[in-house]
Amino acid sequence: MKIELIKSNTLTNGIRDINARFGPSAYILRNIESHGETVLVIAHEENAEFFVGEPNPKTALLKMKGSSTDKAPTVTNEEIELLKSTIKSLPKSFDDTNDIVKDELQILTESSLFNKKGPSNSMMGLVEEQFLELLDETPTSKQLKTRLSNYVKNPKSKNELLSQIEFGVNNDFPGTKDVKIEKKVHIIAGGYGVGKTSMAFKMASQIRNVHKQPASVISLGVNIDDNRAELDIISTRLNVPNYFVKDVRGLEKVIDINGDNVYIIDIDTASATEAIPFIRGQYREAQFHLVTPTDSCISSLRTNCELYKWDSIMFTRLDSPLVPWAAIEALSEYRIPLSIGSTSSSLTTDLVRVSKENISRRLIEFLNFNISGPDNMRDSLEVTRINALH
Repeated sequence: MKIELIKSNTLTNGIRDINARFGPSAYILRNIESHGETVLVIAHEENAEFFVGEPNPKTALLKMKGSSTDKAPTVTNEEIELLKSTIKSLPKSFDDTNDIVKDELQILTESSLFNKKGPSNSMMGLVEEQFLELLDETPTSKQLKTRLSNYVKNPKSKNELLSQIEFGVNNDFPGTKDVKIEKKVHIIAGGYGVGKTSMAFKMASQIRNVHKQPASVISLGVNIDDNRAELDIISTRLNVPNYFVKDVRGLEKVIDINGDNVYIIDIDTASATEAIPFIRGQYREAQFHLVTPTDSCISSLRTNCELYKWDSIMFTRLDSPLVPWAAIEALSEYRIPLSIGSTSSSLTTDLVRVSKENISRRLIEFLNFNISGPDNMRDSLEVTRINALH
């Protein structure tokens, strides 16, 4: 087995480079800072074939053609301690001409440990280090980073790290809250362009078609005339009645609380500060739902989450390939339950029920692809499936 130094601008990029060049034959022993760069000390088989082809975004590690899937043999405690002591002696930073480093690498090369295949337990800490560095680069709040990192407890492999995170999310985050269609009034609030109007019409249409109950949309706001023509087209296409109310006090003229109709009130968050307290006072059984895209700006999301004590959060753009950090943030810090969401901008696509398991699965897929480890965990993850609302 050969010992080499691999330079890179970041730890993550260095690991990707090593995977692409050496595949599973390479073991990362230590990362060292040198002149603003990351230098990775690796051990690898000298006759390893280079990986050929494009990486699959759903594989945990890049595999070489003909690579063996045999389990690595065990090593003795004496050999593990030898490796630990040798790696610890390497400095945290060095100059390329440092003879001491060269001498230490020579000791590693001659060590009997590298006459065997397979990683030692001393290498496993790098998996957690990758996770923390990756987490540091995510567009999330400090609170969420801390919460996710607290789920990780000295994992011995990537497999164990991913399992700890998945277990933490699924046991810590709030569950799904059903949208109660027996409630006559539902407020769908969100910022401009997040898809709340489409969500309101889809919800009303699905209540009418699936549950065979009358439902209509109320467009509330002083600027509704600007979009009236477009809303009329949507209303006709989906066969969903649409009412226009400029002032919140005009709701009383439209809503018949004693009838069978379910009213979906579409309102932007700019008007919500005044409208929500009034609606809550008039219709105490109403449910209030915040609509936000999965790729929402975290600062905007936080502002909207703090605006009111929401009954649930509804997500649009669930078909986005990006990690739904907004959903994770809302669940983690604000404990707002998930309910339903939209997987397509098409008005004819039904809404779906969303669970924390759906969200955690997307997170695990992301971590699995971006973290390298000595174990080939989850080589082919299934695409996240979201259960239908009905």
